[in-house]
Amino acid sequence: MGSSSFGPSPHSPQQGPDPRREESTGFNAWRRAGVDTMVIVPRASTHLEYTDINYALPASRYGQDVSSYYVQAWLDKYLKHQRSADARLRATHLRYLEPKISAVWGPVTLNRSDRLSFYFCSGYAFRSNAGRLLQNLDVGGVGGC
Repeated sequence: MGSSSFGPSPHSPQQGPDPRREESTGFNAWRRAGVDTMVIVPRASTHLEYTDINYALPASRYGQDVSSYYVQAWLDKYLKHQRSADARLRATHLRYLEPKISAVWGPVTLNRSDRLSFYFCSGYAFRSNAGRLLQNLDVGGVGGC
């Protein structure tokens, strides 16, 4: 946790990790190039939050809800051109249908700040439907992003 998972380095457990780790430089490079981009780091998450593979490695319930919410909104914006997607990508409360038992789905509302990492930066920079730059580099309230 001292630096990037690509080039780990020892660091005191008394210090928090760098919130802008090396993995986020992809976000910054795309943003600087003027390409619409977003990075979301669910709280207490693994890469498996973005998969749905039963009986593989563990992922969390809310992490999968958060990742599914943002993936669906992003695809709605760029593939379906839904005007409502901008508001969903910027929302502070995420309304989502999650699977319950026996093929039943139920609504859940998640507070974005409670579901994002408090160690690592989450943010977005994209053009609205009207062409205006919408940008928030610290949607999780980490600081130092």
